[in-house]
Amino acid sequence: MNVNLFLLIIGSMSLSLTFILTTFSFKIKILGAINDINAKSWNLASAVTLLNSLFIAIALAIIAFFLDTFPNFNFLIIFFLMNTLIVLFGHIFMFYRPSSSFYLIKYITDIYFTKNLLNKDFKKKFINYSFDSFSFVAWFSFLIGFIFPTFLAIFFNEYRATLFQLSFIFNSFGTLITIVITDKKASLLADSNISKSEKDIKITDYLSLVIINRIYASSVVLLILLLILFIK
Repeated sequence: MNVNLFLLIIGSMSLSLTFILTTFSFKIKILGAINDINAKSWNLASAVTLLNSLFIAIALAIIAFFLDTFPNFNFLIIFFLMNTLIVLFGHIFMFYRPSSSFYLIKYITDIYFTKNLLNKDFKKKFINYSFDSFSFVAWFSFLIGFIFPTFLAIFFNEYRATLFQLSFIFNSFGTLITIVITDKKASLLADSNISKSEKDIKITDYLSLVIINRIYASSVVLLILLLILFIK
């Protein structure tokens, strides 16, 4: 297999996993709230998110390698198209199969803490298709955080190291919104004094809202990449 093609596959998969694990970690927090283990689930979600450091390091190293040795615009569009497609289909699967990762999360929880902490799954399907600007903008910032600086680095190759660092600005903005708004609202719902059944419905509905808006944002980024590919 061609080395560049091999690195394209590995890099796209690694970058995709960072986004999927971010939502997977949020799902751990929501399931923790449903099972009344808020503090433990928040800690487990943080531990799982640490894997992002590994995958993001692999992805960034591969993107940097392409910029230094093979700065081909179309090739890198394909790289990000693959990544965005994987992220989009991963979130569609999580939205329409909300219980799909329950046993995996339960297995991880049993190993990380103790057995039988996680017993309750989601009681209903995800049905919230509402648009939420904060969730959308945060996820859009995450996705273009690597795409936009990479494209700039191709066109202004002599400043590629400087321009590539812009990715951290976009990702910091997305992280700020996620922590201050998305995670904050989830924590407030998890600790609310309403009845248990009502709380479970509301927090599940909020997870539904977050995931569907990540699907919307991923779809918009995918459409933009396709337009660039065919119009260029």
